[in-house]
Amino acid sequence: MQSTRTKASSAPVTMLRRPVLSVVGETTPAAGAARAMRAAPKPKRRKAPKLLQITRSIEVFDADGHHLRSYCVVLGANCVEAEYEEYALIMAERDGLVAAEEAALCWARCEA
Repeated sequence: MQSTRTKASSAPVTMLRRPVLSVVGETTPAAGAARAMRAAPKPKRRKAPKLLQITRSIEVFDADGHHLRSYCVVLGANCVEAEYEEYALIMAERDGLVAAEEAALCWARCEA
């Protein structure tokens, strides 16, 4: 036998729902100012300008003129070739290709 009962949720809704009402308290000027401060939009942060960077290929040579290694150095656009070459010599020294005493005898060249 089947049950003749139906669930309450499946029955059609014939009554309209009443809106939910809330009581609004008395507003004071201080409360209005505080609410306005909370609702004020935050100022947009200005993005920092992107710095232009240039990549240069630098060749490092030892005192005898033998090619040791080439480095790709990325520095700012306003850097001169000597700064790129100096950075490549520092990298060669850190890599162990050149001893600290020999670093003064080594030289680097910017490829065009």
